[in-house]
Amino acid sequence: KNIFISNIHFSNILSILFLRSLNIKIALVERTPFEELFIYYNFLDFIKKNIIKILIKFTFNKADICISNSKYISNKYNKFYNLKFITIHPPSFEKLHKIKKKKKLTNDTKCFGIVSRLSREKKIDEIIKIISETNIKIILKIVGDGPEEKKLKLLTKKLKLEKKIKFL
Repeated sequence: KNIFISNIHFSNILSILFLRSLNIKIALVERTPFEELFIYYNFLDFIKKNIIKILIKFTFNKADICISNSKYISNKYNKFYNLKFITIHPPSFEKLHKIKKKKKLTNDTKCFGIVSRLSREKKIDEIIKIISETNIKIILKIVGDGPEEKKLKLLTKKLKLEKKIKFL
């Protein structure tokens, strides 16, 4: 059997529209929280996301299976669109790679990490601004890339947080 796996709203919609007539099984994977379809940055974004919401209603139910990586996301899509998403949690890796510690953290230093696509809706810029306004000893490690990467690095430099915020 042939199986086609698609991922994220617009790809999932297009996969159903263009491939449903073929003799293949279609699995749709959705990792994006449902609420992101209700965040708009301008009028064009509002139109785009509302079209996506409408098309999800008429296409996702034509897939052979819909998969999410969290129960929360599955429940939201199931409730809003009356779908039957299943949840498959991503595997955890105990040791992806070894990171050498350059300096030992003191007991009062808090270390946080963000692993993410670096985009506006993640509001990582807000986290960076909060770090600049607090006296708490924080180390933030950011892993990811995306359209906001350059902007976030510039903000970190502008706020003189290069020692507290590391991009990996």
